[in-house]
Amino acid sequence: MYMRGRGLGLLLATVSIVSWSTNYLVGRYMASGGVDPLALSVARFALATPAVFALARFPRYRGGLVLLAALGLLGVAGFNIFLYSSLVYISAAAASLFVVLASPATQLLQALLHREAPSRGALLGSAASFAGAYLILEPYITIRSLLGPALAILATLSWSLYTVLVRRVYNFYTPAEAMAWISLLGTLAMSPLAAYADYHALLTHTHTPLW
Repeated sequence: MYMRGRGLGLLLATVSIVSWSTNYLVGRYMASGGVDPLALSVARFALATPAVFALARFPRYRGGLVLLAALGLLGVAGFNIFLYSSLVYISAAAASLFVVLASPATQLLQALLHREAPSRGALLGSAASFAGAYLILEPYITIRSLLGPALAILATLSWSLYTVLVRRVYNFYTPAEAMAWISLLGTLAMSPLAAYADYHALLTHTHTPLW
């Protein structure tokens, strides 16, 4: 039973990595094709949030509105808008490299906010991961403007802070339930900007093959 559970965990982690990698590639393709990053972010979560609620079996609200709203702002609105905006100026490989920095950034924030100093092994592991990712991705890294790395750094910091804070909401929600409410509140956080997004290129791309 333990081995089956461990195998399932590794499978889900692999699916997550493949999904994120594909997300960067498709995002870069659409951003380079003129799709508005804001329109892409709003459309993604407007479509995904009902599905997430269904997968979480429509969890009822059990408090923590301020924390859930902050997590939605950081992990949904902030991270995605910054990330997709950065892909206008940098390649998907470059964006992935910045996301690798989320690990040491999370450890630093954990130390600052919770007074939990990272272990030597964690620091060495983060350094090795970044070095390995750089060696693999370096031939594919392109930067058109310094605005790209700046936006990617903001995306990384937004995700790192989200990662540090999200554990608090697991005291009264399961991870699936929390994700449903975070997705909803993150989508609502983007809604005031939705009217300013340009959806024309996004609608055009829905009828265009990726290759």
